[in-house]
Amino acid sequence: MKILILILTSLYLLVACSEVEFSPLPLVEQNTQQVIIPTIPPEEPSVVIGPPPVLEKLSDHFVQEDYEAKLDVLVVVDNSTSMEAEQTKLGSRMEKFTAQLKDIDWNLGITTTDVSKSSPHGIRGSLVKFKGTKNRSINKKTKDFKKLFLNTVQREETSDCDPADCPSSRERPLGASIMAMDKSNGDNKGFFRDEADLAIVILSDEDETESSWGGSKTKPSDVINKFKSKWPEKDLTAYAVVIQPGDSACLKSQETGEGVYANIITDFTEVTGGTTSSICDTDYGSGLKKIGENARRLLNFVHLSTLPNPESVTVYLNGRKELNFKVKEQRVIFDQAPAAGSLIDIYYDEAD
Repeated sequence: MKILILILTSLYLLVACSEVEFSPLPLVEQNTQQVIIPTIPPEEPSVVIGPPPVLEKLSDHFVQEDYEAKLDVLVVVDNSTSMEAEQTKLGSRMEKFTAQLKDIDWNLGITTTDVSKSSPHGIRGSLVKFKGTKNRSINKKTKDFKKLFLNTVQREETSDCDPADCPSSRERPLGASIMAMDKSNGDNKGFFRDEADLAIVILSDEDETESSWGGSKTKPSDVINKFKSKWPEKDLTAYAVVIQPGDSACLKSQETGEGVYANIITDFTEVTGGTTSSICDTDYGSGLKKIGENARRLLNFVHLSTLPNPESVTVYLNGRKELNFKVKEQRVIFDQAPAAGSLIDIYYDEAD
């Protein structure tokens, strides 16, 4: 759902009129008698009109369109050998996520955390083909998309690989996300659509690691900067199913003992306005539902013309003050999409 800006006005009027003065006419001689032609008395001076009171608030005004919003979903799955059970849990409950997007034009692709140069499984951000098809993405119109997702997110290289030829244990979901964007005109052509925001969903029992060739860890700002450089008008939100920082019970329960707190991944979700859920949950349904709800709300927005001071924003929906919204950068995001045809008036101060 996209919003059409109808009016953006800020008009200041200053009209000032000075007093008008008339000089008396000179004496005129007529038949040797002085006839004094009287001076025309001046009119009362006009009232000086000053400027109207200064409007401290900026304002944007919108009409809600009946429009199907677009969302691209990039799933970055950890395909290391410790992740077989987690891949199955994600695949079997992904419909809890997609169910929240039923009225959204979503498009979903999968890549892996393996970006190694030497491993045959290092696909380096390329989208995998959905099992049994030639397609690198699915959507809500795809026949049996739930089954296709389950069969594809369960990576064969995770469950069955030669010990000398297994996927890399250096998980790099943020690095893979950047590589996926860099292939938007290559292997991943057609996935990143115009006017579609991007949601990145990460599944991993590790955090972002250094590269095997000595590169530093990818930072959340690296991913955001890459995204903004390619699509400045679009929004990115990250979500993750991970070992949440401080969850010692989950950390200890990892059978391989290789799991770590997902500090960098969690920072990535927080700075983009997303959420995390626990990889140790026996059923991912609840966490995926919350992720879907969050992704859904982030599409119920209007885009302000100026970066606002979030504390100053006041919203009126069809003339009534609206309280159920939040502000993210230049977006005002509603908990529920306003009905088509609704009038939205927003008043705010510009950010310092």
